[in-house]
Amino acid sequence: GYFSLIKRKYGLSDTAPFHSYDLLENPSTRFSSVRAKSFIKSMCEFIELVPMNIVAIHTNKVSFRKQFKIEETDLKGSKENKERRGLIYYLSALNQLQIFTNYLKAENGVGYIHDDSRTYQDRDLLDAFLHIKQKTIRGGLPNTYYDLAKRSLVSITFADKGALSNGIQLADF
Repeated sequence: GYFSLIKRKYGLSDTAPFHSYDLLENPSTRFSSVRAKSFIKSMCEFIELVPMNIVAIHTNKVSFRKQFKIEETDLKGSKENKERRGLIYYLSALNQLQIFTNYLKAENGVGYIHDDSRTYQDRDLLDAFLHIKQKTIRGGLPNTYYDLAKRSLVSITFADKGALSNGIQLADF
């Protein structure tokens, strides 16, 4: 309800998703500086009121490639090489799902994942989601997250920019 009130306060449609680029950056549609600051303040208040945590995972691609001896040419050419490009995104997603699973354990909760679709990289995130819920990991080793992830990670939603989803709009913001 509060999210809808913020949208009404700033003249945004309840039936259309908002995109931070359009509101804060696009020269033809952005808010004035004063209105943008007010909108950001309202969104910050909303985020402070809603019971949620935000965790960002950053991977330095240069360091990653250096550590695992991956050359630029290893990611170009064949279909298999191009598919390797998603490895960093997959591993980052898997790490974030592990952090989220640990959080859910501490809170004795269940988790719903809202993903602002990245089209070609959605498969990497879905693979991470499916793999954390498998009994074994590569090499037949037991997955220590299996029981908890199976019980607590209950859904993942992929939506593109046109989806009217509060979760996706917050992810965009």
